[in-house]
Amino acid sequence: MLKLIFVLVLCTTVVCPLQNTTRGLKSDALSRDPNSFEDWEQRPELPQRLNLEELLMKAEKEKKEKEEKEKKEKEKKEKKEKKEKEKKEKEEKRQNCSKSQ
Repeated sequence: MLKLIFVLVLCTTVVCPLQNTTRGLKSDALSRDPNSFEDWEQRPELPQRLNLEELLMKAEKEKKEKEEKEKKEKEKKEKKEKKEKEKKEKEEKRQNCSKSQ
């Protein structure tokens, strides 16, 4: 008889709450009000909401910065290639001059 009571108490305290959470019922932590926080909890920091215009302006600014950066890199690369080409031409002229003399 004592074992039966023990098993019954065990089932009601352990098994039933586990079954409720596995069947999709909200646990206590999920069902409470998110605005009420205990002392031991830290309130999560939510980022400030940006309106659509600010997001669009930010995206456009980033796009412009990216385009400018790519343009500068391209110009720098072209300038470097031009210098290398001029250097090669000068070297070839020197070699031609030395061969002709």
